[in-house]
Amino acid sequence: MASVPSYQLKPFQYASQKEISLEDKEFILRIMKMDPRDRPTAKELLEDEWFNGVE
Repeated sequence: MASVPSYQLKPFQYASQKEISLEDKEFILRIMKMDPRDRPTAKELLEDEWFNGVE
């Protein structure tokens, strides 16, 4: 990150669809909640449709 100029950095929630797919962004935002009580459990995450097709 040291090589990325600070003016090019932005909060993850503002990443565009060119940078990350909407599905990926929504999944990551769900697991990045500040309060652990607001985060899904590991079981819930593994049952998420985001993991469909992963063996």
